[in-house]
Amino acid sequence: MFWDFIRIPLSVFEFEDGDTFKAIYVATMVFWTIDVFRNFFVGHFSKGNMVMTFQQVAARYLKTWFGMDISLIVLDWMLLLDFAGDHQTYLKAL
Repeated sequence: MFWDFIRIPLSVFEFEDGDTFKAIYVATMVFWTIDVFRNFFVGHFSKGNMVMTFQQVAARYLKTWFGMDISLIVLDWMLLLDFAGDHQTYLKAL
């Protein structure tokens, strides 16, 4: 997450993406992709009770943050694959 706080504001400026940047970019995308799936297993409190059953946790996640999370992840992967068409080194980082 720290990388996102640094990289996103700097994306306004044009600079050459080195191999280190590309590796961090891919690692960040993998982290957020895994986080989407991890959220199906993170319990929550409802009316003072801890909810840990998969069905209830998944239903709540699908109703709340899933749409935003999956939209951003798909967009990120599409951008990476688009860049990979021009820059094969992104695929090497995978």
